[in-house]
Amino acid sequence: MEGQIRSGRLPVGVRLAYGAGEIGKNFIIFINNMFMLYFYTDVIRLDPGAAAGIIFTARIWDFLNDPLMGILCDKTKAREGKVRFWLKYCSVPGGILLFLSYFVPAFAEKWKVAWVFAMYLLQATVSTMLNVPMNSLAVRLTDSARERVVLGQFKNIMTILPDLVVNSLTLPLVALFGRGDERRGFALCMALYGAAYGASFLLCFLGTRGYDLSYQQERSLAKDGERVSQDLGFGDMLRGVWGNRYCLTVMAANILYLIFASIQGSSTVHYLKYNLGNTDLLALKSMAGVVVGIGATVALVPWVKRLGNARAATAGCAVIVAAEIARVILKDSTAWYYLLGTAAEGMGLSVFSLMITQCMYDSVEYGRYRNGVNLQAVVMALASFGQQVGSAVGAAIAGLLLDSVGYVSGSEPITKRSADLFFAENVVAPMVIFFVIGLIFLVVDRMEVRLRKMKGEGGYGVGIES
Repeated sequence: MEGQIRSGRLPVGVRLAYGAGEIGKNFIIFINNMFMLYFYTDVIRLDPGAAAGIIFTARIWDFLNDPLMGILCDKTKAREGKVRFWLKYCSVPGGILLFLSYFVPAFAEKWKVAWVFAMYLLQATVSTMLNVPMNSLAVRLTDSARERVVLGQFKNIMTILPDLVVNSLTLPLVALFGRGDERRGFALCMALYGAAYGASFLLCFLGTRGYDLSYQQERSLAKDGERVSQDLGFGDMLRGVWGNRYCLTVMAANILYLIFASIQGSSTVHYLKYNLGNTDLLALKSMAGVVVGIGATVALVPWVKRLGNARAATAGCAVIVAAEIARVILKDSTAWYYLLGTAAEGMGLSVFSLMITQCMYDSVEYGRYRNGVNLQAVVMALASFGQQVGSAVGAAIAGLLLDSVGYVSGSEPITKRSADLFFAENVVAPMVIFFVIGLIFLVVDRMEVRLRKMKGEGGYGVGIES
């Protein structure tokens, strides 16, 4: 039935449609992270300072517009539902803007900079108008804890596709379409990618019809004392978020998680090149991580049913800490030790990354039952905001650490201080950060127990269907 909240199993078609939207969301992230700076500096020959300034300004704008978009989404009263409305009307513009961000007319230098800046800022804005609603879609599709975990599994597995496509096919497609002209090749490749990007969100919109409540349906189903988000003022929303300790605690853990990812990610190639002397291990590490991650994700549901979301996240932290302790002892002295250690780390990360998202979903419910305020998009936008803060802080820390040891790019052999830093960033830092995150999730676990009592579900797993 249209708009009905499903407490049972979602149809496979709905799960796949949700996964399609997640493919689109991650597709543009992979494209921009891997190729945007290269396109600006090496293809259209922008000054590196101007290119860095454009990207930095767009990232600052992203910091600001995520919470704003969360408020806007939660205030939406469209008949399609407050999430699907944005997927419907922003998917095609998003695809067009992805293409235009990599299509640059033959302007003079100052107009070329203006075009690139305008297109990237517009692309970032429309991307936020798609991503923030997409982040809260799982909460809209079902109130079943089990189904949200299953949706997370579909998300983790299906988002492997854009990673593989972007890494494996982009440069061959650019060469095929460009025939020696990279500028033309990128434009045609991104026209294809833009069509796929927009189509993924349209598929998500079409495939989830009937599962995103309209404003009228939300009001009719609201419990006594509960206020739907569309009827709240800005001040009410701020108080609702500030009074949601569950949300703020998980967001703090999310910031630490992204600090780890940024520090380790920025130093992995250095570590493989200088400490282990074998950059070919990067591809093997990635392949092992995909295989182990899929296995851990598929096997997760029964463990979540037994442990609950917060304890499952804590278990993921424990696996990571144990893997890093083993690596500290063995010092990654052989390629096999490195691959086994990072595979165990990847297993823990797969579990943790899925469960921290589930805990953010729980924080929406916590605010609803504790404060009578159902802020789905705002809470999930704060999660995205925390990720961006963590990434920015982690990147800054990594840069400062490199400077502190006097690292000079291209100088070989590197100093012992630099080698020790790369080992610390790849092994010691994850061990310490995830030990702290595990402690945070012990606090989250207590809140999860309280949430289940508020919902009248009793102990762990009562709200997760067999």
